[in-house]
Amino acid sequence: MFHLKLKQQMNDATRRDPLSEQFTPRAVWTRRLEWVERGIQILCAIAIAIHWGFPTLTESQVSQITTAVVGGLIWLGFSTIIRYRLSRNKGQYRLEQRSIAAVYLTWVIGLAVILLLSPWTTDVSLFWGARWTLAVRWSEIMMLARMVLGGSEAVRNLHVLGWSPALILVLSFVFLDLVGAALLWLPASRVPGAEVQTHISTWMTALYTSTSACCVTGLVIVDTGLYWSRTGQVIILCLIQIGGLGIMTFGGFVALFSGRAMQMGEGAMFQELFESDRVASVQRMVVSILVFTFVAEFVGAILLWNVWPELPFGDRVFYCVFHSVAAFCNAGFALMPKNANFVGYGHYWQVWGVIAGLVIVGGLGFGVLHDTVFYVRTRFRNWRTATSFVRGPRPRAKLGLNAAIVLLTTSILLIGGTVGLLILDRGGAIGKLHPAEAMSAAWFQSTIARTAGFNTVDIGALQPASKLLLIILMFIGASPVSTGGGVKTASVAVAVLAFLSVLRGRDQVEIWGRTIAEATVKRASLIIGSGLIVVVMSTLLLTVFEHRGELFLDHLFETTSAFGTVGLSTGISANLSQPSLFVIIVTMFMGRVGPLTLFVAVGGRTVGARYQYPSEKITLG
Repeated sequence: MFHLKLKQQMNDATRRDPLSEQFTPRAVWTRRLEWVERGIQILCAIAIAIHWGFPTLTESQVSQITTAVVGGLIWLGFSTIIRYRLSRNKGQYRLEQRSIAAVYLTWVIGLAVILLLSPWTTDVSLFWGARWTLAVRWSEIMMLARMVLGGSEAVRNLHVLGWSPALILVLSFVFLDLVGAALLWLPASRVPGAEVQTHISTWMTALYTSTSACCVTGLVIVDTGLYWSRTGQVIILCLIQIGGLGIMTFGGFVALFSGRAMQMGEGAMFQELFESDRVASVQRMVVSILVFTFVAEFVGAILLWNVWPELPFGDRVFYCVFHSVAAFCNAGFALMPKNANFVGYGHYWQVWGVIAGLVIVGGLGFGVLHDTVFYVRTRFRNWRTATSFVRGPRPRAKLGLNAAIVLLTTSILLIGGTVGLLILDRGGAIGKLHPAEAMSAAWFQSTIARTAGFNTVDIGALQPASKLLLIILMFIGASPVSTGGGVKTASVAVAVLAFLSVLRGRDQVEIWGRTIAEATVKRASLIIGSGLIVVVMSTLLLTVFEHRGELFLDHLFETTSAFGTVGLSTGISANLSQPSLFVIIVTMFMGRVGPLTLFVAVGGRTVGARYQYPSEKITLG
């Protein structure tokens, strides 16, 4: 009797101890099933890539692949049910697996629609053959949706292993880059015979293009409109969208969609990535980012409708969507043939107005956009609502310091860049245009140099002074927590304010009655300094590898464009050697994730010292 009571107490203690519960048979078998599910998803992903990427497969090979995909999808469903039976908290499990259940419900409904609504025929083989083909395609799409849900959940759960947000961010971009390169390497992603357009290998072309797309840069070494098939262009479009918003943003949205509550570690991770103060604001920001992005891109695509009236309806829709997404995500990819980009389209108001507007909005940063919209909405409500004794005073509309600094810096750069190009490029490509066209071209290039990468004039034909001005604008880049790159406008603004405070003899950096924290000033200096190091080292390597000293300014322009994830080029990209292409790839990657973030991810977190040495002055000049 005593032994039975002791055993019962031990079992109760085990159920109450989360650490002990991890080693129960239920937990062990659940982990085993999860690992099997991951392996099946990887195999199915490879099978789908082979099926879609190699058009020359035999019927026997296609049959084996499709059977594996459909069988894998069925097994994953049964495995989810088994894990449900093994779970202790079945209500929480149902809530967490709600999105996966929605995928399977959609799959079953789609199969029923294919069976019942497809055209009927008396030919039995044709009847079932057509339905089987549609069912396989539908199953593959649902398998991809299932893998996206599982992958997003896996990325978000890495914080449980103690990984820092910086390391997760870097590895997520590495994973996206390699997956995109593998997909672009498939024969179906290229136009038949496109390999003859360049001397560069297909794998290097795929890796370079994938890096440029997921880092929302826009630098290309082949003609995007002629080298890549429609499948390849869709892959590039998806890489731009995911790279512009970030894998973590999609992971957070999947968690909110599935109904799973954000844990404390996840909240801290998203707070650091989005630079937010509260977990609740992080959740709202994730939803706001995706909603605002898709609405802006949809409106932009509609406004671009009249730019390509000569194209068929389907191509016209794709052109509008592709360039709207590329503009908002600050990626300089364009589908016009011969890498002409928007040269010849500068007179369209949709180009200097809509494209430039999308670039500016996407580069401002989602936090700044949120604060600006709230400020404008509050001012509008105050204007319409009169103050009364019953209602009391109206809420005061006040723009945050961060948003005010970003908006002011952005305005100065846009106006200063436009005026500077008009003055410096009098004998160049912009100066030779009609005054009205020159004004729109200068405005467009000043805007696009802020990490977008489109061009309405030949960049190689600009004056050296104009190129140097664009280099400065590209190095500064967009704003924090945006789709753009560079050292960011806020960092430059803080550095300028620190410089002015030194000139005025002030110990603290102050603006508009506020003091900027010393840690922020140090971080801005580190960001700018690390950016300068990356650009200088990349330019040095290109100069060594290419052995063409007369192109030094073009090399500096190319590396700065890569670091700022801009995409503007003087036309030397396709002629670079393979070592130089690797340098540009690494520079684009470092520019997207940020050199400081990369250093933190590699070096790990440092613990601050709890002591202080005696201070001593050093002569600086």
